[in-house]
Amino acid sequence: MKLALKNKLFSFPSIDLVGLNASASYLKRKDRKFLLTEKQLLEFLDELPEMYEILEIDKKRIFSYDNVYMDTDDYLFYNQHENKVKSRTKVRTRFYQDSKLAFFEYKQKEDGVTKKYRYQFPFLEHGTMTK
Repeated sequence: MKLALKNKLFSFPSIDLVGLNASASYLKRKDRKFLLTEKQLLEFLDELPEMYEILEIDKKRIFSYDNVYMDTDDYLFYNQHENKVKSRTKVRTRFYQDSKLAFFEYKQKEDGVTKKYRYQFPFLEHGTMTK
């Protein structure tokens, strides 16, 4: 599937980071997640190129990143998620491996709307809680 997916993604118009940051309002959003087979995903992507752009950096459109989620000793945040608590919290660090950028992120979900706060920090501190 990797080659088929890569080909599909190159059928989309591209956007660079400057354009994405200027036009995207992804820090406050409604999330919807879907479970698809590989075949369904490839078919679904056929419907989208006129409506969406793909982030492209240095001719790459597929990027690697790593998340480390933080929680309390009694797994409060995990349990909020599993019990579908309407107002819940998520805390993580995210490391974008290709660009060597790391962010500390705090997400608060209230009544179906997710607000995300993030700040950049040294990528060598990924996965740790610092001041």
